[in-house]
Amino acid sequence: MYGILCNAFNKAGGRISTKTTFTVVPLPQNLTASTDKSTYLLGETVNFTLSAENATKYTISLWDGGEFGKGNCVLSTPYFSPGVYTYTPSAAGTYGIGYQAENDAGKYITTHGTFTVITAPVITTQPKNYVGTIGSTATATVVATGTGLTYQWYFANPGATSFTKSGSKTATYSATLTAANSGRRMFCEITDSKGNSIVTNIVTMKVG
Repeated sequence: MYGILCNAFNKAGGRISTKTTFTVVPLPQNLTASTDKSTYLLGETVNFTLSAENATKYTISLWDGGEFGKGNCVLSTPYFSPGVYTYTPSAAGTYGIGYQAENDAGKYITTHGTFTVITAPVITTQPKNYVGTIGSTATATVVATGTGLTYQWYFANPGATSFTKSGSKTATYSATLTAANSGRRMFCEITDSKGNSIVTNIVTMKVG
């Protein structure tokens, strides 16, 4: 803080004076801002961590268009102290983040970031049983929604007590129907890019 003494004189030597003070506030610098993860499952809470030198308050703005300033602004925080701010997105997608650190004089610095919200896999159409003739191609298809889905089918032939991983890694399982494998049971495990998985109902293929 600085003190100022101001004097005013006239030609006769008269004087008046006044005193005042002012403060020099250092500029904010070295803003560090991040989320605890880069990808979240819908319903998870995002933890934002912010810190900066010479800053006393922080704000976050969140945009649903994939990067800062694009789409709709879905979050604009009030000022908060250094530390962690939490928010739970209500929709899947990629969000752009604007971070700001400010000092008491209103000077600020900013930085940007992104994170992605995905939904867990959901099966919208279960596979169905297959009945056909020997030599026909038995198929079973699952329809699911989610992000970065992968498929793994399992099967158990008649008399088997456990399922075996098959070579089928698409939404459709297919096999040639024979007398030996008539009654085979199958199901599919569906996994998203975050490792969340779900399994279908068990279906059968048989001669009929």
